[in-house]
Amino acid sequence: MPLEYRILLVDDDRQFADLLSRQLFENGYHVTELHHPRHGLEAATLRDYDVVVLARRLPEIDGLRLMKILKGRIADLAVVMLSNENDAEDRSDVLDRGAFAYLTKPCRLAEIEATIQRAIEDRCERQSSRSRQSLADMGDARQSLAISATEFTTQNGLR
Repeated sequence: MPLEYRILLVDDDRQFADLLSRQLFENGYHVTELHHPRHGLEAATLRDYDVVVLARRLPEIDGLRLMKILKGRIADLAVVMLSNENDAEDRSDVLDRGAFAYLTKPCRLAEIEATIQRAIEDRCERQSSRSRQSLADMGDARQSLAISATEFTTQNGLR
């Protein structure tokens, strides 16, 4: 995994965040580790991240609210939400509002890393699909323009 993938980690559990950040860095990710949601918002406005890992419960702004703000700014942002509670209703709500995944702590670091990798692959595929669609749309536009030019030439006796 090259260092080109950027992860923003926002969790006020410093011990857990340090462990996860170190694991991700050792496996080739570039990680920005922050412990306050306000700092997470600032970081996300200064740099593009491939995945944001958020604690569900944070001081001042909870993880769900922070996710909403971040996704409002970066629509295709992949968010992995981490929660201390195994609440099916909360899980459903978080996923319905656009999180890529919802994991319950304690969980294995390898499980979080695998989820991050899937989120990156999903985001890359969506971006690639949009690029292919844009190219196809450009091709359709060129074809329409060529047909229009031919019709204009024919109708005006220019051929």
